[in-house]
Amino acid sequence: MLLKAGIVFNKHCAILKRANSLCNPPKINLKDFQDKDSIEEFLFLNHAVPSMDKFTALAIAFVAAIIAIAAAIVYYFGFVFLLRLALGICYALFAILLAVVFGILVYAKSRYALLALIGLIPAAYAAWQCYEWSQPLHVGYITAGYILAAVLGLWWLAEPDMSITERLRSAASLEKAGKFRSAARKYEKKGNYGKAAE
Repeated sequence: MLLKAGIVFNKHCAILKRANSLCNPPKINLKDFQDKDSIEEFLFLNHAVPSMDKFTALAIAFVAAIIAIAAAIVYYFGFVFLLRLALGICYALFAILLAVVFGILVYAKSRYALLALIGLIPAAYAAWQCYEWSQPLHVGYITAGYILAAVLGLWWLAEPDMSITERLRSAASLEKAGKFRSAARKYEKKGNYGKAAE
C-alpha cells in the first residue's frame, strides 16, 4: 500500500516539476550558441517558450472563450438567438444600473431623477422584448435612441457652458452679438488662435 502511494506521489512530483519548467523556462544567453539551428534545437529540447505575462494570457483566454461560446450558440441556436441574448444581457445590466442611479437620485431629492427614470423605462422594456421577441423592431428603435442620446450627450459635454443657440451659430455671428467667450471657443475649434486671443 505504501509502495503504491509512493509511486503515485513520485508521478505527481514529476508532473509538477515538468509544469514548473514549462511555466519558468530557463534563461537563454545567445552568446552560448553558434548559429540559428542550435538555438532552435535548445528551445525545442527545453521547451523554452518566451513567457507571456499573466494578464495578457488571461485576456487571450477570455476572448477565446467568449468567441467559442458565441460560435457554439450560433451553431446550436442561430445568430438571432445570440443577438437576443447579447442585447438582453446588456439592457438588463443597463436597466439595473439606471434603477440604482434612480434610487440614489430620489433619495438625494435630485431633479435628475426624472432623467434616470426616462432612461430606465425603455431599457427595462428592451430587456423584456429581448426575452419575448414579439416586437424586435422596438429593440432596434430603443438602441438607435440610446446611441443618439449618447452622441448628443457627448456633444453637450464638449461645451457644457454654451447654450444650444450658441452652439448652432457661427463664431462671427457670436462675435457680432457680443458673446466673445463663446466666439473665442468657436475660433479655437477652427484653429484660428489669433482671432480667439482677440
